[in-house]
Amino acid sequence: MAEKKTVITVDPSMQYSRMLHYREKHSGWEIYKAVYWGIYFFILGLLLLSQGTALSLLSGFF
Repeated sequence: MAEKKTVITVDPSMQYSRMLHYREKHSGWEIYKAVYWGIYFFILGLLLLSQGTALSLLSGFF
């Protein structure tokens, strides 16, 4: 008895639309992470400046 072969064809336009949907769905997380790290480094910089640590570190380089 002969086995049936399954042929799978990939439609490039369908694959592109799925990839675009995936990127649109997950791009929001990248924005949240960027904002989070921006706020984190801003607060860290403020703390260093308020303690004078950053100024003493920068004065050593110049």
